[in-house]
Amino acid sequence: MNISNSKIILSPESLPVGYTHAAYPIPLRLDKNRLRIFFCSRNSKQIGRVFFCDVDSSEPSNILHIEKKPVMYEGVEGTFDEHGISLGNIFRFKSRLFVSYMGWSKSLSVSFKNSIGCAEIINDRKLKKLGNILSFNIYDKFTMSYPYIENLKGKLFMFYGSQRSEKFSPMKHELCLATSSDLFNWKTSNQILLKRRKKELGFARPWIFYIKKKKFMLVGSSEENRYKIILFEFFNSKWKRINNNVIKNLSNWDNLETEYPSHIKVNNKNYIFYNGNFHGKTGFGYCKVEE
Repeated sequence: MNISNSKIILSPESLPVGYTHAAYPIPLRLDKNRLRIFFCSRNSKQIGRVFFCDVDSSEPSNILHIEKKPVMYEGVEGTFDEHGISLGNIFRFKSRLFVSYMGWSKSLSVSFKNSIGCAEIINDRKLKKLGNILSFNIYDKFTMSYPYIENLKGKLFMFYGSQRSEKFSPMKHELCLATSSDLFNWKTSNQILLKRRKKELGFARPWIFYIKKKKFMLVGSSEENRYKIILFEFFNSKWKRINNNVIKNLSNWDNLETEYPSHIKVNNKNYIFYNGNFHGKTGFGYCKVEE
């Protein structure tokens, strides 16, 4: 699997004054010529909101439109996402289109206690919140992160991060799995999917994709406060690490960090989208994958 040079798509300078990041990009195919990329940006209070831009599917660095007003806001005071939103993935279920996300909730004793939400995508642009679909339970006691929901023959599988140790600090997010048949009731377990290396603090924002009937997972990894994207392959019922640093041909916007990946295949082209340095403060971009 060969990866092309990276190209930037959008930086925060293209957004309204006061917004500081462009992160967590997730693509939606509108037609053979256009992709809609939903992403998050932070306002002056560092609260994440959702925007989108439309790009040329043959050359995603060619922006066709930028939606300058948020299409999804943080929740009201007291709700699970009152301090911001970070996007997970887009998926179909029972002929409807949804987006998963992580809701940010600050805490007094620890920095945050986050959990998982979902919204329905209406007419490819409006996001209608459905609420908190996975919250704290006997296995997920502290905080959860960045879901990826896969629909396999009507059964839903959620890959998500969770702080599974008995202490909040230091943060060591494990990649975990939950299942559901209706989107709102999830069965969790003590299973941990990926093995962390000694210096890895955790995994973030997994993304499942298929090439030539092989199943792969992109996932962000933090090691000594530096983020990179790792590639796993599902082989013999286990996830095997096959590339420890996927994006290598870097530019000045992603030379320090690559994180929060997503993938789409359109017009026989495989793209990986991700954000760059400082959690997307320099914006997000993409690279091509040669099969």
